[in-house]
Amino acid sequence: MNCYNCKVLLLPEAKFCHNCGLQVKKDLICSLCKASNPLQVKFCYNCGHTLVQEVLSIQKSSKDLFLEMLNLEIRAENGYSKSALIKSRFLSTQYKNIFDARFQQLDNDLLVEDFNNAEDNSISSALFGLIEFFLVMYCQDLLPFKIDEKVLKYDSSNYAFDLQQMAEDYLELSTLNEDISYALVDIDFDKLENASKNFFSPSVKEYLVFMLDLSIAGNLKHGLAITDTGIYWKLPFQASCFFAYKDIEKLEIQSERLLINSKYLDVDAKFNFRLRRFLQRMMLLSYTGAKKRDAF
Repeated sequence: MNCYNCKVLLLPEAKFCHNCGLQVKKDLICSLCKASNPLQVKFCYNCGHTLVQEVLSIQKSSKDLFLEMLNLEIRAENGYSKSALIKSRFLSTQYKNIFDARFQQLDNDLLVEDFNNAEDNSISSALFGLIEFFLVMYCQDLLPFKIDEKVLKYDSSNYAFDLQQMAEDYLELSTLNEDISYALVDIDFDKLENASKNFFSPSVKEYLVFMLDLSIAGNLKHGLAITDTGIYWKLPFQASCFFAYKDIEKLEIQSERLLINSKYLDVDAKFNFRLRRFLQRMMLLSYTGAKKRDAF
């Protein structure tokens, strides 16, 4: 049997989940007729009463999950220095009506979709979007660097995204001093060869979003490349790195440097902070309808 909340396999005869602490329940008791129902049902088999409140009582609400994700996001390890103020602002009555209505809607949506079978990615994406909305609209004065409101339009996976425009909106690439390329045909042949030898080895079906030259000599022996599949980079005195978005498990800021699965990447403090947000979005996005401009 799996925990209804965190889905971990429970230990035999467990009364509480060893992973999240939730009390183990093997059935749902209808509040109207008191009949015992299996955990997977939405309506009481005996009287037809909807079991919404009964289900919510044995799983974490979307608000609980939101607060857990918010606490993880605004840690000092991720570059935030005013975490306590951000959290207290969210908990203030000023924003209660705005977000409580959305949490209620999300809880209902999850129940309709059957929480047991809902994909973790869809839940994470919805909550990530709420966190981004809260930080962008209500916490700009508490953030280490400003996040443009334009990023909020990428919260819907049904939108046909232009990944290059999304990169510009998240990262403000046009303000950087480094040499940036958006198409392979625009890169000098010798520089592209250097990039290919040192850090850039895409598959045939990958599409370039942008490539940033981080070499001192301007020869692309060191650089950063973002594709629709993952991130490639190499810094001086460092081995080349590549991670597909689906394989990124840890993103954090440490001493103003970005760590991706414990491998560091450093352009500057502002870019590192924004790149982390961009990579989080890329990890969550459905790329099916995204506009892709450049093929290898």
